Amino acid sequence: MCLEFAGILSRAESEPKIEAWMNSNNTNKQELVLYTLVGCHLCEQVAVMLSEMGVEPAAVEIDTDPELEQRYDIHIPVLFLPDSGSELFYPFDEEQVKEFLGGRE
Repeated sequence: MCLEFAGILSRAESEPKIEAWMNSNNTNKQELVLYTLVGCHLCEQVAVMLSEMGVEPAAVEIDTDPELEQRYDIHIPVLFLPDSGSELFYPFDEEQVKEFLGGRE
């Protein structure tokens, strides 16, 4: 599932790290993944925070894949950048997300 990061460009004017992330690979923007589980209240809180930032990740439920479930079981929510393999484990805040997204240059 590929979700565009709708609305991020309007916010990017005040968010240079996110803007750099969006513009760093114009031909094939990498997809931000949010590893989650149904009923995970922390995952829901992170999804709201990301939405408020203008970032819409692809949500992947770890219980659909035994390997993901084993790797992330008690660590969700986790943000993942597939092209770099970078992971951001909870707890994190908006500033840490901006740094995470901006650090892929």
